[in-house]
Amino acid sequence: MNKHDLQSKLKEVNSLLLQYNIVNNTINTIQKEIDLFKAKIVFVGSFSAGKTALINNILGGDEILKEDISPQTAIATEIIYDSNEQIIRIKKDGTQSICSINEVDNLSTEGFEKYICTLNKNILLQFPDKIIVDMPGFDSGIEAHNRAILQYISEAAAYIFVIDASKGTLSKSSIDFLQEIQEYSQTIKFVLTKCDKIYSKDITSIVENLQDIITGITFETPDILCVSSREAITKDKMISLISNLSVDKLLLQKFGEKILIQIKQEEQSLITRLENINFNSFEIDRSIQKCMQAKQSFENAFRQKKSQISNKLHNEKATLIIQDIEKDLHSQITSLITSAQQGTESFNETINSILRKSFMKSSQRYIDEMYDDLLIYLEKISQKDISIDSQDVADTMKKTVYALETILKSGKSFAKLKKYNSIYKIFSTGLAVTTSIIAPWLEMLIIFLPDIISLIKNLFGESKEENLRHEIENKIIPEICSRLRPEINESMNKLEEQMINELYEQYEKLIENKTNELKKLQAEKNMHITETEEQKNNLRKSIHRLNEISKEIETSIN
Repeated sequence: MNKHDLQSKLKEVNSLLLQYNIVNNTINTIQKEIDLFKAKIVFVGSFSAGKTALINNILGGDEILKEDISPQTAIATEIIYDSNEQIIRIKKDGTQSICSINEVDNLSTEGFEKYICTLNKNILLQFPDKIIVDMPGFDSGIEAHNRAILQYISEAAAYIFVIDASKGTLSKSSIDFLQEIQEYSQTIKFVLTKCDKIYSKDITSIVENLQDIITGITFETPDILCVSSREAITKDKMISLISNLSVDKLLLQKFGEKILIQIKQEEQSLITRLENINFNSFEIDRSIQKCMQAKQSFENAFRQKKSQISNKLHNEKATLIIQDIEKDLHSQITSLITSAQQGTESFNETINSILRKSFMKSSQRYIDEMYDDLLIYLEKISQKDISIDSQDVADTMKKTVYALETILKSGKSFAKLKKYNSIYKIFSTGLAVTTSIIAPWLEMLIIFLPDIISLIKNLFGESKEENLRHEIENKIIPEICSRLRPEINESMNKLEEQMINELYEQYEKLIENKTNELKKLQAEKNMHITETEEQKNNLRKSIHRLNEISKEIETSIN
């Protein structure tokens, strides 16, 4: 299903809904976002691997993007077409400043989130729905790398993983980074650069070695494109690689789940209308009253359990995340000792790399578990253990809860089809569990890590391995966990509030949709619109068609 097909499906959905005076603003917003969608193709690799040289080659061979920058000045740069060539510098707070391409090298990157480089290069017109992104190297400093990777976790549509052939293999930092991004991206392409510096007979063995390493991480044997920035054919190879990345596939990965949820919600609205269409005005009024009572009953029941849910997420899950962090640090003790022997900077980077992956992995696992807990709780809330005076109200609430469960489970099932994990995208409830959870932890780590390391600074370098092991295990790791605990507790507290509120809002939306449909139906009854059988047939057809469209979109994603 391509972009045009998807938009056609959404137009058809809107047209079906308008027959019943239903306007879904979320679908309208998604349509606008699809029109504006551009897939960000992110070039990653170690410092001096040749990422920027490759991009310059694609752009025509001139050094448009400076190649010999220091790691400290590296910043993510997006490249787009525009007849007016300039650099747009984006600060962390979203404000912008503009400078010429020639003067940007003399300006500091401090305080800036990313640059947007606009170029009057016709080659960029060959990728109208794609944006090339030049990322800082893995070893471009802890803060720059954290900032860039966290920013593009949710934005990157695909990665071009650049490897320096002169190194002969993947460095530890490259392996660590590949392990990290393969958790949240389905599309990673590999490019071996500087092949002109290696004898051709050695290239084959290097490629085979790299394929073995990468297969061990991704469980898929990759194609590796061998290039040299000095060869004219490299430009054509890279253009072909980028052109073959399907924007339509990437588009569905981004919007498919959101669309399916909206269609499911509106399908429930039409089912409500169909179930009540034979009622008279008085009976419809009673149904409206039952909806209002069911909303209040659900709210009361939910309030009773809210503290229990909060305690589980805020205390239990936060504690488990800390335990995971401690376990991961201990499991990497050999790497920590080796990096400590190489100096403070190496030790800092190793801890940062271990913890960033640990944060992502454990946070997602426990948030997913909490998501499952909420689904289980929804089932309980509609059973007999919840005291409700009226059986009619109980039935109304039970039907609504069942509809909500169906939507949530559909979304969760859909999310599992994707290789990337749900923490980096939008939950099926509409909950934005993004890297904003992780970023404060990493920022805190950068601030306090030098103080912790100073506790054993005199042991860095050529100290005996046993001494370093003892100090790292008994001083560094406990202190890191102790310092992170308050920040993680606070994040879990905010997340708990967000999850519970989002879940309740979804229930409220279903009740509201049900009530609105009943009111519309009541108004039609009062206006003596009597073509009931025809209306029922039209409703059945509309419900069936919405279900068909959902399946068509889901099949395209699979």
